[in-house]
Amino acid sequence: MPERPARPAKSRRKAAIAPRPTDGRPAGDVQWLFGFGFSARLDPAIATRLKDFVGGFAEVSAEGSTGENWVVADAQPKDFWKAYAGRHEVLTADQMAREGLLDAPRDERMAALREALAAPGWLNWQRVAMLLGSWPAAQDPGGALDEAERALAAWPDATRSAVAAFLRRLDAGDATLHRRLVRKLGTGSLATELARHSLDAVTSLYTHDVPGLEAAQHRLSHLRELSIGGRAEAHTMLLRCPALTGLRRLALSFPRYTGARCAPDLAALLAAPHLAHLNALALEGYDLPAASLAAFLEGPQRLEHLRLQNASIEGAAGGAGLAGLAERHPLRSLELNDNALGPAGLRSLMASRGLDALHTLDLASTVPGDDGALALAANPRLGALRWLNLSTTDLEGALHDDAAVGLARSTTLGSLETLIVNGQPLGAEGLAALLGSTSLRSLRALAAFCPAARWDELLDRCGRGEPAALERLDLSSLNGGARAGDWSRATFLRGVRHLRVEALPGAEYAGLFGCGHLARAEVVILGGCFVEADAALEGLLRAPPLPALRFLSMTGWRMGAEQAAALARSPLVQSLRGVNLSPSHVGEKVARAFLDAGVALVSTRAYPERAVDEQRHWDHTFRDAP
Repeated sequence: MPERPARPAKSRRKAAIAPRPTDGRPAGDVQWLFGFGFSARLDPAIATRLKDFVGGFAEVSAEGSTGENWVVADAQPKDFWKAYAGRHEVLTADQMAREGLLDAPRDERMAALREALAAPGWLNWQRVAMLLGSWPAAQDPGGALDEAERALAAWPDATRSAVAAFLRRLDAGDATLHRRLVRKLGTGSLATELARHSLDAVTSLYTHDVPGLEAAQHRLSHLRELSIGGRAEAHTMLLRCPALTGLRRLALSFPRYTGARCAPDLAALLAAPHLAHLNALALEGYDLPAASLAAFLEGPQRLEHLRLQNASIEGAAGGAGLAGLAERHPLRSLELNDNALGPAGLRSLMASRGLDALHTLDLASTVPGDDGALALAANPRLGALRWLNLSTTDLEGALHDDAAVGLARSTTLGSLETLIVNGQPLGAEGLAALLGSTSLRSLRALAAFCPAARWDELLDRCGRGEPAALERLDLSSLNGGARAGDWSRATFLRGVRHLRVEALPGAEYAGLFGCGHLARAEVVILGGCFVEADAALEGLLRAPPLPALRFLSMTGWRMGAEQAAALARSPLVQSLRGVNLSPSHVGEKVARAFLDAGVALVSTRAYPERAVDEQRHWDHTFRDAP
């Protein structure tokens, strides 16, 4: 076991608001809207200033709350570990000041605001809210708000969700930020929200309050997107809401876990005049037998996005019904997960002449089998497809090497960017074919969690020709072989920025980190090492720094304080922005080893935990074009 290095003396310097040197490491990512708690050890003046800053855009939480950012005076182990073990994202006071731009001049703030506004999405929306919610009165907040409002007009409304601090300003009579910026609201009581303000600016609403929606419908005629969760009667209630004439997107979900079942009158729903202009519809948990799908042929809508999840659409008859509606509607996304289509159903769907515009197809847990997947791979009408999910949790109707090779050689899937085959028992031949496909020339993300291949046999099949240009890759839970794999052949890693290889056997660590193909890797998610843990640690200790690597996730790892001290001072870990550990698997002494070595401990909120997005974008109700 490596010898514990001497511990440096504790710093007696109190944290200051002024920025401090970062040794060339970029500042960490902060999720600004998750709420903040503050250590009692903070200097009172600094704590007051930071709480005033946070109050403009997020909640200031009481000590002991969970799931929040936690601000400490400095990265001293006891204070830090108490927060980290409580599942907080831990930040130091000067990091908060630096990343929140507390003392920045106006031009620096404007540059940060414009950068955030340039790319719509949840993380950038948080940063926009933080910047505008804390904008100093002396730096022309009105001008910044004007510029933000102009830029946000191009964002999808569903990305612009309500911010807790903006809602508090509503209660105080200041509706400016909320009215001009927020477009999406979730509420359990519409009467409460309408008592606060008019909701005139809100265009996207999520609620369980079915009676309240019916009662307030005339004040909500401008809504364009509506999501109702957990209410079986939602579909009938909507028939009594003729004032909701502005709706373009509708999502209804029914909780099947209660054991109850519900078959909506789909024909009546689609025939309702006020729903005639829908272009996106989601029905989750409702029974939609094949015969009911004929209603999609009669309604006046022209749907571009359709999600029929866990809807009892089964077999050849179900596939034929879907094929017919695809010919009637110009679908761009079709999400069918948790319907037992089977090979016959997927073959029927693939016979449709209406799939030319499809960019998203979710077939998770539809048991397509090899025959169904091969029919998809050969379909000449899928040239626009960018995102395909064929994952499963059941070996019935699973995919094998023939299906994977067929997908890899498809001449019609050249636009595919993301492929998810998690849970499919692919062998080395099929997996290597996908990793080295020259037909899938646009493929950038592949998730193949828990295949049947072993590392040694997979790597033996790689290294020849030009691999797919992958940037995000999940190859977790592959078993080790009788020998360590030849990682010099792992040329498919050359462009990968986000790599997930959970449960990697310990004998493979040295090869992976020393292969020379990880020059672009920014995040590596290792998960637990359950086989040959000593070899894994030795591989990490000897690994060279990787030029782009920022985060290393080691959730599920167990290690002692001496092992942690050696790892924390290794060349690889010293080059990182942060390491993620499981507080339930390690203790304060392990945390002290990393913190004493100057290594930040971060939660998974600091980076995307999954290498490939398996679900629809969480800031959108529907999966729009990537």
